[in-house]
Amino acid sequence: MIKWATLLNTIRNSVLRDNQEDMELHEWKDQDLLAYCRWALVDLCQHTANPIELFINAESRDSKGALYDLSKAVHFYLPKHPYGVFTKTSSVAILKGNSIVHLDPNHTMQYGLQNSYYMFHPQVLNLSSPVGESSTLAIRYFSYFDAPTSLEDEINVPEWMESALIYRIALYAMTNSSVENAGIMQWSLQGNREQSPIREYQLVLMKLYEDILSRHEPQNRNMGIRK
Repeated sequence: MIKWATLLNTIRNSVLRDNQEDMELHEWKDQDLLAYCRWALVDLCQHTANPIELFINAESRDSKGALYDLSKAVHFYLPKHPYGVFTKTSSVAILKGNSIVHLDPNHTMQYGLQNSYYMFHPQVLNLSSPVGESSTLAIRYFSYFDAPTSLEDEINVPEWMESALIYRIALYAMTNSSVENAGIMQWSLQGNREQSPIREYQLVLMKLYEDILSRHEPQNRNMGIRK
């Protein structure tokens, strides 16, 4: 994990060269870089998303704070918004004692399919039948990474991904429109744009970003596909 304040300072001082001590003199505003961070976190999910393990039992509560009645409940709220097609990238099972019953993904919401699950609302898991008393619903899936909202918020990405996140945020900050809006003098857009300093730096940032991703295997998210 890394704090947004730490990441923000690194981007300003080491990548964007926007290291004015007076915050009022910063060329890129905090709210703009925060928006670029949200976009970058979504982009990174294409390579590696946030793995979630969720266990729901008789002591678990729904989105309204009420205890689940596992003898009747068939709808379960997922606290993190899933990334990708849930029925293709998830694993859902019912645990009772030493037994495990794996549920099959119902991709088309076909009526009457037993021991299955499907999604209608993006954060509500629907089962074909109740979990049952004294059982536990085990859910594994992938979600988006939480974007920070304050300087003290921590960004829960793998350690190797932190540098990639920095370069991706900087890429958004170094688009022509962003630089023009910020009025950055050291990144002058005068003359041939294809030969401008900003264009050359964009290519450097993209190479650094892609090099980091290439050193790590893309995440395998096919665990939900069952015969």
